[in-house]
Amino acid sequence: MVGSPSYELVSRGFVSFDIPSSLNGKTIEKVTLRMYQRSVTGTPYGTSNNLIVDHIDYGNSLEAADYDKSPIASDIGALSPNAVVQWKDLDVTSSFNNDLTNSRSRSQYRIRFATETDGDGSEDFTYFDSANPGYSTNTPQLVVKYH
Repeated sequence: MVGSPSYELVSRGFVSFDIPSSLNGKTIEKVTLRMYQRSVTGTPYGTSNNLIVDHIDYGNSLEAADYDKSPIASDIGALSPNAVVQWKDLDVTSSFNNDLTNSRSRSQYRIRFATETDGDGSEDFTYFDSANPGYSTNTPQLVVKYH
């Protein structure tokens, strides 16, 4: 869930993918972050608002401090510019290669809106399927093309 509830606090999403050791020494051609937007409440995309992705390293466990943690790279692209219920894709090849170069065991991303609250007192959310029970029909994917 990403967006703001009626009391205008902000929610951000986080995804983490293990990097298999079998990729060591491989040439990475393309890496795509794929997330399934399953529903939207309110108008989170409002006036040209985009759902953007930060490349982050929060380690083995997600903690409260990771909400505002300085990213490795901020705003690496827009995962979604609209409320259409469908798969949303973003090329994260450069970020993934950075993870490999720096010997990270995971490739991790924070998802947030460019403008996180509109101050109107109404709920504005987008919901994505996750690996959590009950929401795992279309789990997030990191599609790696290599040779």
